Amino acid sequence: MSNITSKIIKHAINNDEEAFNIIFEEYKHTVFYLTKKYLRNVQDTEECVQDFFIKLWTLIPTYNEKIGNFNCWLLTIAKNFVIDRYRKLAKEKERLSFNDEIVNTKEDKSENNTSNSYFDKLKEILTDEEYDILVYRIVHEFNFIKIAKILNTSRETVRRRYNEIIAKSKKYLGGNDNE
Repeated sequence: MSNITSKIIKHAINNDEEAFNIIFEEYKHTVFYLTKKYLRNVQDTEECVQDFFIKLWTLIPTYNEKIGNFNCWLLTIAKNFVIDRYRKLAKEKERLSFNDEIVNTKEDKSENNTSNSYFDKLKEILTDEEYDILVYRIVHEFNFIKIAKILNTSRETVRRRYNEIIAKSKKYLGGNDNE
């Protein structure tokens, strides 16, 4: 099925870009269709395929031909990578849906001149920094990089804290459905 020889694989394991390009050319369409099957969006699919091959470049030295077939190894890694991306995108959609719910509720409440909005409730349970992250992200629609610069911290720290804030907020607001 594959035109990839053990010689090409050995060269790729030793960080030979030309050998890796041969592997890329051989598998790019297969990985694309596998990815599209899960993600169904061409833009997400293309981004995921690109990210996969970047990751493959770092993983290829771990391949051991004594353990298994290269084709199976690569496609298993690709499938797991795509499933992880699918889950990540699903969580992101859920967070965005939750963000929209908070913003819409805030707008509805402000139209009714009710000061007891979700944001007011969340201010009771969140630290000042957590509240700032939430407002920067939802109201001002800042990305994690911009928020990190404002707070003088790393993007990854802001992303992790934001996910914690969303979980904390859902848990807190989930108990107040009757309001």
